[in-house]
Amino acid sequence: MGGASRSHEGRREVSVEDNILMQVFSLLNINICLLKFLLCQTPDVESREDLIKNHYMARIAELTSHLQLADSKSVHFHAEVSMHAVSELKTVNPFLNFP
Repeated sequence: MGGASRSHEGRREVSVEDNILMQVFSLLNINICLLKFLLCQTPDVESREDLIKNHYMARIAELTSHLQLADSKSVHFHAEVSMHAVSELKTVNPFLNFP
């Protein structure tokens, strides 16, 4: 009986070891599959992020250019209006001194 129980315990230990090994290999397989998935997705995600980044950088450059143009126009318009205002005031009162 002692030998039978040992062989039964031996099978039980092997069974537990096999179960542990199967769980470890299962987890490793899941991790390998996840890693493969992430590695396959990385170029797509990076290229998508690059496309989005490039789009917004181009849009920022375009808006900056529009802003600079509008600012330049406003400066010229202000100078022209100031010049006309001074000339009108000199016409009304020739004794005023404006630069």
